[in-house]
Order: sequence, then structure tokens, then C-alpha cells
Amino acid sequence: MNQKNLIAITGFTLVEMAITLVIVGLLLGGMVLPLVTLQEQSVFSETRQKLAEIREVMVGYGMSHGYLPCPAISVSNGAEDRNSSTGICNKRIGFLPWAELGFQKLDGWGHLYRYSVSSNFSNSTTKILLTSNGDITVIARDVNGATSNISKIPAVIVSHGKAAAWAFQDGGSQISDTSATNTDEDINGNNVAGTTFYSRDITKNTTSTGGEFDDLIVWIPSSLYINRMVSAGQLP
Repeated sequence: MNQKNLIAITGFTLVEMAITLVIVGLLLGGMVLPLVTLQEQSVFSETRQKLAEIREVMVGYGMSHGYLPCPAISVSNGAEDRNSSTGICNKRIGFLPWAELGFQKLDGWGHLYRYSVSSNFSNSTTKILLTSNGDITVIARDVNGATSNISKIPAVIVSHGKAAAWAFQDGGSQISDTSATNTDEDINGNNVAGTTFYSRDITKNTTSTGGEFDDLIVWIPSSLYINRMVSAGQLP
């Protein structure tokens, strides 16, 4: 084989390799988005499952104690923040009392769960009555923007999702809300009173009513909680 033929063969091989690399790159590039999407879905599913478990743990706590726990003392202390003399919570909204409940501290994105509890369900002195009602309202918004209220709720637990607007990191720093359109998330995150929350399907559409939304929220219905308390003998 002469040098000219060798160069031609070598050149053809390099061209083949280049084409192959381009094809492989295109294939891998096309796989990245589905893989990322699957990973995001997995974290959302994991956090939804954790929130459902937290709700059950909360109800179990109420069945054994006769009242719901207070929010955590701080980002680093997961015991409940309760006045031992009066039995009243020192705050009604804060972080999930993970140490009190023996549960994980963080959601699937590494952020603290937010927690709000009605005072007449968390008072360890007076406890609750069959006629007790919570003071929290969850506003459920459908895909068309219409809302319906779920009221008299004893307690709510929130994960601020992947976007994490208003979420707190493990070290205690709060993530800034950089969006001007996510008004429903603003209610959930910048909620001083702790009595109103939004629950919606996840969307990245900034023009939808209430803006983009990826918060995950669960609550304890009064009827469920009181029925469980009756079953546990905490109520007549």
C-alpha cells in the first residue's frame, strides 16, 4: 500500500469518527432533557410521599398526646417551641418540629418544611373539644384559575418545591423570591399570619392566574383529626 492510499484511508477513518461523535452527541443531547425531567418528577414524588407521611405522623402525635405539636424552636433546634407554663405555642407558624416528631428535617430539595398550626389544636393544657375548629384556610385553585376554599383546618405543612421561592436552607438562610408573578407562592412563603395557603397543580406558566407554582402542601382536615382522636380515646 502506497502512502497516498494510506492517507486516504486514514482520512476516511477520521471523517467516520467525526460523524460518529456528532451522532452520539446528538443522541446524548436528546436524552438529557428526558433524564432531567424524570429526575425532577422523582424528587417531587418523593417529597409528596414525605408530606403524606408527615401528616400521618402528626395525626399519630395528636392521638397519643391529645394535641398537635408547636413549630420548631429554630432552624437548628427541632424541638417544639412551647411555653411549658401555659401550654401555648410561642409561635403558630415556623418550621416542622422534626426532632419532636422523629422525622426528616428537609424536603427532597434540601429545604426546611414550613408548618402552621391552629392554637386551639396545639394547646397542651386545654387540648381540643369535639366542637373545635381550626383557623387555617387552604385556597384550592384549578387549572382555569377558579378557587374554592377549604376552611377550619387545624394544621398545614408546606414544601416550597424546586424553585424554592421563600424556602429556608438547612443553615437558616432564606432563598430570595426573584419572581414578580408567583403571587400564590408569595402567600405561602411570606405568610406572617399563617392562616391562608394556596394549593395548586405545578406549572411554570408565569401568565397563569396566580403565576408559576411548584409548592407542595398537605393539611390535616378537622373531621379526620377529631375522628382519629375519638378512636384513640382522647375525645368522648
